Amino acid sequence: MKNNCRKKAFTLVELLVVVLIIGILAAIALPQYRKATERAKATEALVVLKAVIQGAETYHLANGTWPRKFDELAVDIPWTGNQKGYTGAATHLKDTRSNKDWSLQIYKSPGNNDHRIYLTRINNSRYKGAMFFYAFPGDSAYEKDIFCAERKSNGVIFSGDTGDYCAKVLHATPIPNSTAYKVEF
Repeated sequence: MKNNCRKKAFTLVELLVVVLIIGILAAIALPQYRKATERAKATEALVVLKAVIQGAETYHLANGTWPRKFDELAVDIPWTGNQKGYTGAATHLKDTRSNKDWSLQIYKSPGNNDHRIYLTRINNSRYKGAMFFYAFPGDSAYEKDIFCAERKSNGVIFSGDTGDYCAKVLHATPIPNSTAYKVEF
């Protein structure tokens, strides 16, 4: 009497379909994972920026002027480097602090009220050149909010398409008639 039991196994086509499905899922998930990790890194940097802004506002209340150096603030900035993310009007840059990923700078233009803090992504091939800025009260264009922009000149340049960082990664709101985006933080 013959035994009709045959071992069942997956066919090559079935295995290829499973591998294809896994590849498609990975192709969809990987960009989302990268955006989520970048959003987390940006949030960490924005916490430092927010602390600097609060320290600057406290400094202004006590002294009647806005700070020109990070050392004037009662804030511990954990970054010790000096790599610049913004280089335009370099004589107006008053102080720079950086870590391996971000550059934080105080900018004060003489003769007008443009007094800002820039936070620029300096080390990431995909999002390098993306930046945040805060304009102190009295700045004619932007005031007392945190904005996102993708730098196209004067420093570390953003090579992606417009909106790749601010809109697609951070989900920031575009400002009409501007290249900046308002960051909800």
